[in-house]
Amino acid sequence: MTIKMLIKISLFLLMLSIECMSSPVVIDSQKVVASDRQSGDRFGWSIDTNKNLFIAGAIFDDENGQYSGSAYIFEFTGDGWVETQKIQPEDGSFGDWFGSEVLIIDQNTIAVSADSKSQDKVEFVGAVYIFERTYGVWTQTHKLTPPGKPTLNSFGWAISHSLDSLFIGAKENGDKAFRSGAVYVFNRVDSNWQYQTTLHASDFSTFDFFGSNVQSNADTLIVSANYKDNSGSNQGAIYVFENSNNSWLETQKIVPTDIKDNDYFGSSLDIQNNILFIGARNPTNGEDPGSLYVFSKEGNNWIYKDEIHPSENIESDRFGQSLSYVNGILAVETDQTELGGMVSFYECDNGNWNKFDSHLFSNDHLSRNYGSNVKMNSGNLILSDPLENGPNNGFYVGAAFIFKLDRIYKSQFDKCY
Repeated sequence: MTIKMLIKISLFLLMLSIECMSSPVVIDSQKVVASDRQSGDRFGWSIDTNKNLFIAGAIFDDENGQYSGSAYIFEFTGDGWVETQKIQPEDGSFGDWFGSEVLIIDQNTIAVSADSKSQDKVEFVGAVYIFERTYGVWTQTHKLTPPGKPTLNSFGWAISHSLDSLFIGAKENGDKAFRSGAVYVFNRVDSNWQYQTTLHASDFSTFDFFGSNVQSNADTLIVSANYKDNSGSNQGAIYVFENSNNSWLETQKIVPTDIKDNDYFGSSLDIQNNILFIGARNPTNGEDPGSLYVFSKEGNNWIYKDEIHPSENIESDRFGQSLSYVNGILAVETDQTELGGMVSFYECDNGNWNKFDSHLFSNDHLSRNYGSNVKMNSGNLILSDPLENGPNNGFYVGAAFIFKLDRIYKSQFDKCY
C-alpha cells in the first residue's frame, strides 16, 4: 500500500469518527445465517423485511438439484431474529435460482421468484411463486408465469407491489426487441392472482433490459432500463407509469442531464410518497464511484432535486448499488472501499441531503462484493453479503446482518421540498 493511500485512509477514518460522535445510528446487531448453510448457497442474494418479518433468498441451495435455490423466513421474537421456516417451490429443480428476488406483500403473503426457471425445455423463462401463511405455516398457493409461448424472459428478475397489484420485471423479454425487457402486471382478485397486462418502454431497443428494477407506490410505477443507450452506451433510463382507470400508461422518461457512458442509471430504486431515489453505480474502480439522484413529484412530473456523491476521501466503487429510504432516513450501501463495505446515512434539511453517519464493515466482516443488499424498516437496517465465507462451511455461504437503529424518524418530506 502506498503512502498516498495510507494518508487517504487515515483521513477517511478521522472523518468517519467525527461523524459518529453525533448520535450514531447503529447501536446493536445480530448476524443471521441459514440453519443448514452449505458452501456456495449464497444466502442473502435477495432480502426483504417488514415489521417483525425478514426473508432471504439462497439461490444456489442444492436441495432440489444444483442451483435450485431456496428462501428462509425469520421472525423477531423479542429475544432476537429466529429462523422459522425454509421454503421451496413444489416443482423446484436444477438451475431454477429460486430466491433470486423476494418480496413481502403483507404479513401473511410473500412472493419469491425463480428467474431462471425453465418451461417446456426453454431456459430462463422464469416464474414467481406466492406463499401464504396459515396458522403459522407458509404454503405455496400460486405459481405465476408469463402468458403465451415460453421464451427467454428472466421473469421475476425484479418484483414490486402496490395495493393489490404485483409488478414483475422480465429484463430479457424479447417481444419488442432482443432483450429489450418488459414488466408484467398481475392483480389480486379475491384469493387469486390474475394477469392484467405487459408493459414496454415506448422507445424500446435491443439490450435495454427494461424491468431490471421496479418500484411502486400507490398508482405510480417506476421501471429502470439501466443499460439503455441514450446519447451513449449503457447510460440507463427510468420510465414512469401511472394508473389511469385501471390502465398503466407511460407518462415520463427520466434521464439526467449529466449522464455518462456506463453510468447504469437505475441500478437501484426506492420511492416513498412523492420522493424518488435513483442510483447510478458506474463500476469504474474509483474513476467514478457512482452517485445517487433525487427527484420529487410536482404536479404530474418528476423534477430533479439533488445529486448525492460519496464524501469519502478514498477510492470507492458502486456507491448507490443498493439503497433504502424509510421515514426520513436514507441508507446508501457502497460495496467496495479500501477498508470494506459501508452504509452511509442521509437526511434532508430544507432541500439539502446531508450525510450524518456512516457504518463501516471491515473486510473480515463483509466481502466487498457485488450484489450486497440494504433494506430498512422503522427500527432495523438489514445488510446481506451473499459471498461471505463460513468458518467451517466453505466459500460463498452467505449471511445477513440485522442492525438495530436508535433514530426512528417521522417523515421529513415536508421539511425537504
